[in-house]
Amino acid sequence: MREVTLPSEFAELSNSVQYVQRKSPHEYSSSCPKCGGCIHPDGEPPDRFVLLMPERSYAGIPFGFCRVCGYKWWQGQDGNKNVDPAVIAELERQAKAAETKRNADRLTKLQQFSTGELWNELHRRMGEEQRGWWMKNGIPEDWQDYLRLGYTPKRSYRTKTGYEYSPAYTIPYFGYGFVFKTMQYRLCNPSALADRYRFEQDLGTSFYMTTPSQKIGDEVVVCEGAKKGMVVKIWGEPNITVLSVPSKNDWRNCGVLEEVKDCGRIYIWFDPDCFIRPANAGNNWQPQPVLFANEIGNNARVIECPVKADDAFIHYHMDMAEMFALKRQAFKVRLNTRTKP
Repeated sequence: MREVTLPSEFAELSNSVQYVQRKSPHEYSSSCPKCGGCIHPDGEPPDRFVLLMPERSYAGIPFGFCRVCGYKWWQGQDGNKNVDPAVIAELERQAKAAETKRNADRLTKLQQFSTGELWNELHRRMGEEQRGWWMKNGIPEDWQDYLRLGYTPKRSYRTKTGYEYSPAYTIPYFGYGFVFKTMQYRLCNPSALADRYRFEQDLGTSFYMTTPSQKIGDEVVVCEGAKKGMVVKIWGEPNITVLSVPSKNDWRNCGVLEEVKDCGRIYIWFDPDCFIRPANAGNNWQPQPVLFANEIGNNARVIECPVKADDAFIHYHMDMAEMFALKRQAFKVRLNTRTKP
């Protein structure tokens, strides 16, 4: 994820935070003004300090809190502290320029994919070996065709030391009616095994629809990862909507909250490691599915399963009755109110 300009609403922190990341139009993250934070060993920037825009904070003003040390900040916290108007103007100028460039880059890339229908070409490149790989992972050939899954023999990807290349399986992300949104690549030979999935640069992330020919229904299962969502839909949930988020940490800015907020029941089924408390977690730490459920409200339920969703069906042969029992055991979280400054 690229570093962005600090929003002008947080100008008071301009000399106190680094590695600002845009999570969504209403939420940013950075290092903490109090306990700091540095680049992670895998090259990812720290996201310990959450910056909420006025429309997201309880008090209706810019607000921030640290996931690690618990520090809280709000606009005007230091009394009559004044910010140089020139600093605010420059931050606003940089943010506007960055947003304009981001929108232009995305539009150009979308036009390239839409005009050339590149996902169809990638789908045609699949041979017997590639189709066999998808089948081994629980995706029959008719579903491979329906979802336009594909393959490329050479895909460049960025590492900490530069660019490398790998064959990759391709997963196009469509909205309802097969409106193309973004492309994800599953690298076959990544330099780091945990870094297999990459999205098309400039298109960003999105939630994944396993049935883009159908509107989202009233009952939804949300999985972690597109391939897991496919397996759950094909083998476990033929009659309800199955969506996926890119990862357990990337559900806030992928658009899924807006899509499921009015659904009657939402089951959140993330990988089992999301319930493991990190060693450096603060006192307010909660698993990502619980945070997700809090954002949705009373209609959300969290599925806690000891195995990954696709493994449950492919390796442990879960059947429909067991899937029903798993949903019945899903728990409702106690909703939290937003933290007041």
